[in-house]
Amino acid sequence: GIDIIRSSELNNSYHHLLFVVLIVLSVFFIFLAFLENIHVLKKYPQIFKKSGRLNTDFTVDFGQDVALLNIGFMGFICVVLIYFAGIQINGPVMGAILTVLGFSVYGKHPLNTIPVIIGAILAIELTPLEWTIGPTLSVIFVTGLAPLAGQFGIVAGIIAGFIHLLIIPLALDFQGGFDLYNNGFAAGFVSALLAPIFTVMFKLRDENKKWNRILPLNMIKRE
Repeated sequence: GIDIIRSSELNNSYHHLLFVVLIVLSVFFIFLAFLENIHVLKKYPQIFKKSGRLNTDFTVDFGQDVALLNIGFMGFICVVLIYFAGIQINGPVMGAILTVLGFSVYGKHPLNTIPVIIGAILAIELTPLEWTIGPTLSVIFVTGLAPLAGQFGIVAGIIAGFIHLLIIPLALDFQGGFDLYNNGFAAGFVSALLAPIFTVMFKLRDENKKWNRILPLNMIKRE
């Protein structure tokens, strides 16, 4: 086999500066949203009707004001995560955060991202995984599984986030470093594994007007 040499040279000395930058950036996007439409908060809850699956463009569906506000709110979710988890912001972490902000226009919102983040955190706390740079990045990049929580409910999202963290080290060994986007590779694997199972177990958000956001069990009628 091929031995994968892993090296890590990270500089955390700009953590406080980048933390402030993230807060300012989030406030700035919220300011732009209210500048666009002073009543944007009344429109914003509509965004939660979307599961986040492709193609979900919040700018097209709800307007630029709602999309900007969502970016700001997602930024503050990252702020809260960093503060309470004690994450040090460095280059890779800041890159992951900017990825979340970018996709906050294209599917990610608080109600479909928080469950998968919770699942990822539980995986670190309840297993031998530690808050090293790998799992830390995975807690942020796990938001790539947000559509699972949006489509199948909060419990499904927590399960998906938990499994994602367990798959990450296995995925790296499996692809041997040939895929630079290991979290994306793992997220695709987890989605392919869980989506068919969840489709049988849960009601789909996109196909049901009345939908239990927490645990939308698909009750099979017996004849």
